[in-house]
Amino acid sequence: MPEEPSIQEGQEAREERGFLQEMMATFRKEVVDPFVHFAHAPRALWAINLSYLLEGLVYFGILTVLGKYLSEDVGLSDLHAGWVYSLFTGGITAAMLILGGVADKIGVRKALLAALGLMVGGRFLLAASGTFFEYHLGAGSPMFFFVLAGLFLVVVGYGMYQPASYAGVKEFTNKKTAAMGYAMIYAVMNLGAFFSGLLSPPVRKGYGIVGVFWVYTGLTFLAFLTIFFLLSRRAAEAARAQVKLEDEEFAKESGEGKGKEEEGEKAGNGGEKAEKRSLREPVTLLFGGGLTAVVVILLALVIGREIPPLEKVYLDYQEITSRAIRRMDKSLVPLEKLKPAPGETIMEPDRILEQAGLAVGKLAGQVKPPSGKDYKLDRSAFPLARASLKGDSELLLLLAGVGDPRSRLVIPKAGADPADKVLRSHAVLVMAAAYGLEAPVDAKVVHDLRLRLKRVKGEDIIPMDRADREAAVRIAGLPPAEMVEQLARRFESTGIRMDEFIPPPMNQPFRDVMIREAETYRTIARVLAGGLGPVARKFLAERLFFSALLSKDAGDLVHKAGKPGVKPSERPLLGKLGAKTLDRMHEMGKALAGILPEAAVAPWNVRFKAFLFRYGILVLLGLFFLVGLVWRILVLRPDHPFHNVKFTFFIFSLIPVQTLFAHNWLTMPYYINRAFGGTAVGDNFEFFSNINPILIFFLTPLVAAVTSRAKVYTMMVLGTLVMALPTFLLAFQPSPVFLLTYILFMSIGEAMWSPRFLQLVAEIAPEGKTGAYMGIAQLPWFLTKVVTGFYSGYFLSLYCPKLGPQNTQTLWFIYGCIALVTPAALMAAKGWIGASLEEKHK
Repeated sequence: MPEEPSIQEGQEAREERGFLQEMMATFRKEVVDPFVHFAHAPRALWAINLSYLLEGLVYFGILTVLGKYLSEDVGLSDLHAGWVYSLFTGGITAAMLILGGVADKIGVRKALLAALGLMVGGRFLLAASGTFFEYHLGAGSPMFFFVLAGLFLVVVGYGMYQPASYAGVKEFTNKKTAAMGYAMIYAVMNLGAFFSGLLSPPVRKGYGIVGVFWVYTGLTFLAFLTIFFLLSRRAAEAARAQVKLEDEEFAKESGEGKGKEEEGEKAGNGGEKAEKRSLREPVTLLFGGGLTAVVVILLALVIGREIPPLEKVYLDYQEITSRAIRRMDKSLVPLEKLKPAPGETIMEPDRILEQAGLAVGKLAGQVKPPSGKDYKLDRSAFPLARASLKGDSELLLLLAGVGDPRSRLVIPKAGADPADKVLRSHAVLVMAAAYGLEAPVDAKVVHDLRLRLKRVKGEDIIPMDRADREAAVRIAGLPPAEMVEQLARRFESTGIRMDEFIPPPMNQPFRDVMIREAETYRTIARVLAGGLGPVARKFLAERLFFSALLSKDAGDLVHKAGKPGVKPSERPLLGKLGAKTLDRMHEMGKALAGILPEAAVAPWNVRFKAFLFRYGILVLLGLFFLVGLVWRILVLRPDHPFHNVKFTFFIFSLIPVQTLFAHNWLTMPYYINRAFGGTAVGDNFEFFSNINPILIFFLTPLVAAVTSRAKVYTMMVLGTLVMALPTFLLAFQPSPVFLLTYILFMSIGEAMWSPRFLQLVAEIAPEGKTGAYMGIAQLPWFLTKVVTGFYSGYFLSLYCPKLGPQNTQTLWFIYGCIALVTPAALMAAKGWIGASLEEKHK
């Protein structure tokens, strides 16, 4: 006979049932009920929510791909792309605080139409920048100024749009459904962000990022039409009448007197207006000063680019390389745009390759270290650069002059796959060596490299036998000089093995290319015998990365030529290998322009003067103006929330963990696209970058129910800790499992503390000052968006570049350490802030 449950056990069972019921009730209230009420909502509210769904899709969709567009298409560095992000997102926050009252003056419908009209124009300019202008010219180009103009219009439009949308929710919901209305608009924003991850990848793969921008422009115009037709004046009047009727019925049901209700509402509105008046001036001044500082920094970015640096702070090599890149750019144009002469079926590319070869050869002779005692030189980088560029020049000239460029590359079907395997396996081998210079290389890294270099379609992984895999790991662990010597021997052997797979006379060009690379590496190995500095190490890593890509291109060429069913007229030219080589030379020139200037490092005081001359004066003026405004506000307002030390410490201590929010668009799309390149994860980076919103949509009510009995401050500490710790999962080798685990637990942590943030602010605020404290509490988020973008691009270029070895483990370890500052600070202050809160509740 089973024992009867004790009284304590029965009480625990009842509490457990109550907890489950409470959790389900919360889930219904936060997730299910908004959709149920939305189905019966006025047409005007439908219009606002539908436009907000579209706008959430477009806004977060653009944030996800904007950085890639700026750095890879416009031609900005990762650093400057991050700056543009800061100006854009920070400007939107500032604009909302300055333009938030527009809807109160001109009405919700007019404000929404004006905002969406501005955003249609802005996104049109953004899409037009990549349609009508030349790419890769950087800051100062027409393409970049169109981008800036488009983003500015979006900033102004969004500054009106979001406050007007929330004002519309307030206007078109009654007292009973207002909370549901706000929950619904938050929900559709998250759904829109998630949908952007589904829409963007197929459009981008078919039409490029510019195609995505055109689609988003069309969706913004659709949102405009939604407001214009669904939120008509008649629909708005009908919604107001319905809300008024429902409020009267609600008042009767609750037994409240109409006069009393109106009196209370009037008093409440009067108090609210008084509070707004008391806050409007300092808040406007504060954020107006912030916006001014942002504009000043933008001017520093654009104008400072045109100011030449101080003499001898940077190497003349940078300008030399830039000129060579421009010459190579011009030589690429005929290959893309010129048509064959009458009677010819194929254009001869040999003259193009010859021009580029001569340009690179001349560049090699100009690479010289600067003179002067004020520079700390890694002199081994310069002979490495000369040797490498000389070899590249000879390679281009070789490709330009070997054989008949118009002859078809005929490869027997039986010989294509072995040759393809040898060449592309060699690419993995060389890239593993490049990674070995800057990060540990093991068997898993080689496996990941094989995935990154695979063809996009028709192949799961590069075929690579066991000997090649073992050689990749072994070579990566050798000293640099011995490593490149062994690579040279393997280049030679690969060239000889081409005889086995590709019959004469077409095997000779491939064979000569491999032998020329071998000779180049022998020269580099002799240079390295005297030692290797950090700049030379980075230079050599870039050179190895280039060789890996060249080997992959050659392998893809052989594979395509031997593919069954390809007609002779469709088989690729030998000249196409030369064209790809020329493109790689162009990318290499960009990398060199960024690497070798680091070899000449001026003393810190000289570099500081150079920075101050280029950017610092304008930036310091902006910061001085902002600090002066804050100081003035504190003097004029002795009751300002910043005088509360506990409150100020609390809100600013959240900045480190809030940087992870900003990295969702500043770093995560780059990281996923570059670190997982060539895989389904990397090819669909928009989807994986936007999983967080859909998780938050479901997790927030569930976590709220589970933690309903927990103390607010405890949830802040635990939530920020749970959000920060998973970042260290990304400090391991890139892994889809670790990535998804990070996104899940980071979202759980966000759901734990974000809803409690304003609750704790309200508890800290003195009686009657809650509104003021709530407004000022948003300042750190504004600063986070601005500040994070100013360093994220630098770390990306350092640890996760588009070309060259990556070390994303260090990147995320640094970001994890930054995020951990928040829970550590909150735990340290628990006895100070937490104790006073507990005392306040007694």
